[in-house]
Amino acid sequence: MVENHKMKKEGKTKDQFIGEPAELSQRLTELETLEAERRRAKKTIMGSRIWLPVACSFVLLCIFVWLNEILDFPHLLLSAPPTPINWHKAISETVLVAIVGLFMVSRFIHNITKRKWAEEELRKYHDHLEDLVKERTAELTMANEQLQREIIERKQAEEALHESEKRYRTLFEGSREAIYITSQEGKIVGANQSFLDLFSYTREELEELDVWKTYVHPDERLRFQRVIEQEGSVRDFEVKLCKKDGTEMDCLLTATVRRADDGSILGYQGIIRDITERKRAEEEIAYMATHDLLTDLPNRMLFNDRLNVALVQVQRQKRKLAVMLLDLDYFKDINDTLGHSVGDKLLRTVGDRLTKLLRKGDTVARMGGDEFLLLLTEIARVEDATRIARKVLEGFREPFVFDVHQLHITTSIGVVIYPYDGEDVATLEKNADIAMYHAKEKGRNNYQRYTAVLNNKGVG
Repeated sequence: MVENHKMKKEGKTKDQFIGEPAELSQRLTELETLEAERRRAKKTIMGSRIWLPVACSFVLLCIFVWLNEILDFPHLLLSAPPTPINWHKAISETVLVAIVGLFMVSRFIHNITKRKWAEEELRKYHDHLEDLVKERTAELTMANEQLQREIIERKQAEEALHESEKRYRTLFEGSREAIYITSQEGKIVGANQSFLDLFSYTREELEELDVWKTYVHPDERLRFQRVIEQEGSVRDFEVKLCKKDGTEMDCLLTATVRRADDGSILGYQGIIRDITERKRAEEEIAYMATHDLLTDLPNRMLFNDRLNVALVQVQRQKRKLAVMLLDLDYFKDINDTLGHSVGDKLLRTVGDRLTKLLRKGDTVARMGGDEFLLLLTEIARVEDATRIARKVLEGFREPFVFDVHQLHITTSIGVVIYPYDGEDVATLEKNADIAMYHAKEKGRNNYQRYTAVLNNKGVG
C-alpha cells in the first residue's frame, strides 16, 4: 500500500515547482489520503486498547459463572448439602463458554494482529510523510532561495534603471544642446530647457507647438522627413528654423526615427544646434578671403575667379570681354603729404565711384596699393571698351570729397580685349599691366590698349 503512494524524488527548480499546479495538487491529495489512513489506523489501535480489557473481563466472568454452576460455591462456603450436577447442562454451558472464549480470544488475537499491522503501516506512513515533507521542504527552500535571488536581482535592476533614468534626466535637462522628442505628426513629446531657451517657448506653449511650423522653408521639412524615414537617421542636416518671434536661425539637426515593435514610425528624436553665429563667422571669413578689407571690393582672387567664369561663357557664346588695369597717378604724394589715413579714405572713395561708373554686371576689384582691375563682360565691339575707358577718365575729373578734403587725382588705364589680347587670365592681366605702364609713359591721365608692339618693347 505504501508503494502505491510512494513518489519518485526528482530535483526541481523553482520555476518547475511553481509551474506545475496539477502535480502540486496531486501531491496534496496524496498527503490528505495518507493522513486519513493514519487517523484510521490510530483509531483502530485505540479501539483495541479499549476492547482488550473488556474482552478479558467478560471471559473471566463466564468462567466464574461456569465454575459456580459446577462447583456450587455457595454449598462449599456454607457447607450446605450438595446439589446434584446436571451434566448435560454443564457440558452445554462448558461448550458455550468455550465457544465464547474462543471467539473472544480470536477476536483479541485479530485485534492484536491488526494493531501491529496498523502500527507498522503508521510507521511507514510516518516515514513516507517525513520523506515527502523533507522533499517538499527542500523544494520550497530552493524555490524560496531562487525567489530571494530574483527579488534581489530585480531590486538591483530597478535601482540600476532608476539610476540610469536619473543620469539620463540629468544629461537631458543639463545639456547645452537643444534636445527634443516628437510624434510623427510633429507634436512635442519631450524637450529640455535648452530647447525652450533656443526657441523662446514656455512649457505650456510647447504643448501646442507644431514643430513642423518652425521650418522656414517647407521643402526643407519634406526633404528632412524623406531622408530620415529612408535612412533611419540624419546627421548635421542643415535647415533654417524660426523662433517664437520669427527670428530665423541656421541649424544643424542630428536625429533618429522612433519605431514601434511592428516597425511603424512613432516619431523622431534628436539634437538641434544653432550655427547662426558660426555660419556668420564662416561667411565673414569667406568674404574677407575674397574681398579687400579696406574698400570692400573683390580682391584679386575673386576677380580671377569671376574672369575664369566669364571666359568660359564668352568662349561658348563666341563673344568678347575687356579687362582694364587702373593705377592712380601721383597717389604716393598724397600718402606722403596728407598721411595714410587720408590715402585710405581716398582709395575707398575711388572704389565707390568706379562701381557707380560701371554696369551692374561688371566687376571692380582692388589688386593692392593704388591699382584697380575692371572686368567688362558682354562687350560686343572693341569700341565699347574704349568708350567705358573714356567714361572712367571723365569721372576722375570731378574732385574726390571726404571729411574736410577735396582732392583731384587722375588715373592711367591699360586695356585688353578677349580674344585679341589674350585667352587666359594670366595673359590678359599681364598685357593689361603692360598697356597701363604705356599710358603712364604717355603722360598719365589716359588709356592705352595693348598691342604686340608694346609687349616687344616691354621685353626689350
